[in-house]
Amino acid sequence: MKRVFLIPMILLVFSTNAQEMDFRERVQERHNEMTNEQKAIIKAKQMTLALDLSEKQQEQFQSLELQKIQEKEQLKNEMNLGTGKRAKKDMSTDEIFALRNARLDKMIAFKQKVKTILSKDQYAKWEELRLELGIKRHRQHQRKDRGRRG
Repeated sequence: MKRVFLIPMILLVFSTNAQEMDFRERVQERHNEMTNEQKAIIKAKQMTLALDLSEKQQEQFQSLELQKIQEKEQLKNEMNLGTGKRAKKDMSTDEIFALRNARLDKMIAFKQKVKTILSKDQYAKWEELRLELGIKRHRQHQRKDRGRRG
């Protein structure tokens, strides 16, 4: 009798998980179809809602975010086209160090620019939001990896 209930429950769990993955892929696909400007506008408006930005701050944050998105897309295109020596297995430790160092320099510069745009209270809240988002992403990746192992 237990097996009669167990088999449909297992099928239900697997089908629900598959539908959830399809939904995530569709959302990601739609996000990728947006232009860089649209992505920057959305991000700036999200920050406006979260941090109560002024019109000037929103515009500054939007242009900063647009620049970040364009740099990220340029790096992504380089990796996909193979114009750069980007596969870690093909890179020396010095090359990996240089890439990571450059990435961290960009992150520091972005953070300093954000600090100039926001007030002290807004900046503290922004830092808190970034930390929460980082933890959330870490958990999502852990769940995603667990599903691939099994």
